[in-house]
Amino acid sequence: NVKHVDWYDFIPNEDGSDNAKVEASTFSRDDYDLLIGSDLVNWEEDVRPLISTMKYFLSGDRDTKAILMLSVENRKALPTFLELIESEFTYVETKNMSIMNKAEELPLLLITLSMQKPK
Repeated sequence: NVKHVDWYDFIPNEDGSDNAKVEASTFSRDDYDLLIGSDLVNWEEDVRPLISTMKYFLSGDRDTKAILMLSVENRKALPTFLELIESEFTYVETKNMSIMNKAEELPLLLITLSMQKPK
């Protein structure tokens, strides 16, 4: 089941409760086993909404994981994102990787996130 997600819809209220857009949406925390994303971290102002969205979907009762693949080049927000995920998620695994594009090697970062420790 694939759905469009707007990160700014998942920013919690100041008291930590879900905002009205989430309450009125068709999204349920427990409907997903895996979140997949690529090239998500570009602008610093989007880091916290992205983290809030991932926390929403990963905080259900199941062992849901997020798998992200990011280019490490020209990502101004990447240091902020990496720092925040370490404090916001129970399980964070990062792996440096690369792909070849013609004769050029492109560095990538594979990130796996979860709110639960792996079994």
